[in-house]
Amino acid sequence: MCVAGVDKREPISKENKIVEVV
Repeated sequence: MCVAGVDKREPISKENKIVEVV
C-alpha cells in the first residue's frame, strides 16, 4: 500500500490510483 502513496503523485498509474482509494 505504501507504493500507492508514490503513485498518488503520478497520475500516470491509474491502476494504482484505485488502490489509493482503498
